Amino acid sequence: DKVAMKHYRAALVSVRANCVAIRSWCNRAKLDYVALGPEHLNVDSAFHCHGDGLGLRDWEGVSVGCLGFKLWRWLSCADLSVLSSHTEELLSMFIHVYTSHGGPTLKLKMLHAHFILAACLDSVELLDTVTDIYDCLPKEKFASIECLGDSRLSDFISRRGLWQTVKRFANVLVVMNSYNITERLLTYTSESIGFHQVSKAGPIQFVGSVTVDKA
Repeated sequence: DKVAMKHYRAALVSVRANCVAIRSWCNRAKLDYVALGPEHLNVDSAFHCHGDGLGLRDWEGVSVGCLGFKLWRWLSCADLSVLSSHTEELLSMFIHVYTSHGGPTLKLKMLHAHFILAACLDSVELLDTVTDIYDCLPKEKFASIECLGDSRLSDFISRRGLWQTVKRFANVLVVMNSYNITERLLTYTSESIGFHQVSKAGPIQFVGSVTVDKA
């Protein structure tokens, strides 16, 4: 889809030029949107203690940070259909459970903005893995792959870290396409972060941050 790729490239260039500004804005969000928690979650990351307790196996990966970033990391390898159709539903569920267990009441719009921006930042970080991906499957063959179940991707499955990278790449594209990321970047940046749009087909340049609480 040439139109989708045009918007993806524009968003990618804009985010890449403003990574520091985006991270700064998200990490300086109200403390309600910052919490202690693991950076990644796997099936064996947590365990039940005797009674009603819950334990973590990997404390090295625990840090204080933006909840939207953490939620993206936790869901970045989910099935494509989950992120394309149920993202806001999952975030709403998280807000409900988080609040019912003593956490502050979060606003879905702000949490969703952080989540989307985390996916955008991930798209930039994943660019460093493209060479490794093409080592497993040449670039010219990717155009004919229509789903992650394609048998030609079997080599990735045997290399677990690379397989997760491919899934994250696919999920980033799904999120950016499903939520019209170009328009959302313009909304977030003009109202909250303080970017300046040069053109919809070109990068958005950072011109200074503004404090806005409209979410």
